[in-house]
Amino acid sequence: METAEKKVDRPAAPHRPVLSTRVPAEIYARIVAAAERNHRSVADEAIRYITHGFAWEDTHADAQTILEQAREEARALLAHAKTVIETNTRRKLERELRRHNYRDVRGVNGIAWFEPGVDSITWIADPKFLDDLLERAATRAIEKIAGRALEPKRK
Repeated sequence: METAEKKVDRPAAPHRPVLSTRVPAEIYARIVAAAERNHRSVADEAIRYITHGFAWEDTHADAQTILEQAREEARALLAHAKTVIETNTRRKLERELRRHNYRDVRGVNGIAWFEPGVDSITWIADPKFLDDLLERAATRAIEKIAGRALEPKRK
């Protein structure tokens, strides 16, 4: 009577789905050559390349994210630098104007700088300009009064 050999139980390997695809001959030849060189099966070598491809994509995506963050930080840094430069330039210019005895006159619309010896009030309130301004104001007032006089009176 024959005795049957008892099978040694091996742990079951995790399920590995089958992926079947057609590839160009050049790619197949490269995978086969790499498998021989690395002492792997063609399937293991293909999995290795696919895994490396996914890793590259993940790394590339991470690099793109880091690059965009760096661009945003660079834009913010440049904007801040521009503000600092403008502020410092304005302060240096004001200091230099004061050093040369220029005078600043602040108004509703900003600051005007006047050379030494220039009377800012006379410069701003030019008599010709004031006369023209008064004449326009008087003309508008007369037109308004005349317009009201011509309107029918309401009861």
